[in-house]
Amino acid sequence: MKNLKMFVIFFLPALLFWGCEKNVNSGSQITNPPPATSSDVPPATLNNLAPDFTLPDLNGNQVSLKDFRGQTVLLVFWGSRCPICLDEIPELEKIEEEYRDKKFKLITINADLNIDKAKKFVAAKGIKHLVLVDDPDYRAATSYKVRAYPLAKFVIDHEGYLQSSGELTKVRQRLAELIK
Repeated sequence: MKNLKMFVIFFLPALLFWGCEKNVNSGSQITNPPPATSSDVPPATLNNLAPDFTLPDLNGNQVSLKDFRGQTVLLVFWGSRCPICLDEIPELEKIEEEYRDKKFKLITINADLNIDKAKKFVAAKGIKHLVLVDDPDYRAATSYKVRAYPLAKFVIDHEGYLQSSGELTKVRQRLAELIK
């Protein structure tokens, strides 16, 4: 019984967290993205302008963060092998619905890197919000200092400033403060 308790307390959470750090297609860890070049935007820092990016949506259209200036944005990085990320999708969609008429946009960035695979996954899960796909060099994830998906949530205010980051409860609270 003691061994089972130890397994549940230590090993199982570690195993779940490991699944949230891995890239689906290549098996490489997002925790070691390539170094940023001088032409890349600087990393995200609270109370500074959020790093801009331009990434494809699931239809191949290029979407930039700056396109959403004037709206409060909840930006979420996730992977299809991250069970915590998948468990949070319904809550994210509730947030989008709650703030839909209040100049709010939910943007998620999938790290599966394959648009076709991500499109099939999103359709199978019934995901309705805007899903973008990070590039193979993880430039967006790198600029936001993403190290593990469950904590890769960012609140960006209507002027483009990074206001909060972290787990869902924390960013949800900051959204409520910004959107009244």
